[in-house]
Amino acid sequence: MLVTDKRVLHKVGLIWRSTQEMNIAKVETVDVDQGIWGRLLNFGSAQVRGTGGSWEPMHLVTDPLAMRNAIMVG
Repeated sequence: MLVTDKRVLHKVGLIWRSTQEMNIAKVETVDVDQGIWGRLLNFGSAQVRGTGGSWEPMHLVTDPLAMRNAIMVG
């Protein structure tokens, strides 16, 4: 997971790579899900929704609230 001033990148996989990229200007919302353990240990799932569709949830994101703030302030 990488957030820059222009893009949001999500790469998954070690042998087989899946890469998703979205222009930061096209992001509408970022949904964050944290259970009780996620809130205590500061991890959770995030889903970035853009104008052209949505992404699969990103699981085990460290500090998902900071990630959401970085994307939305962008």
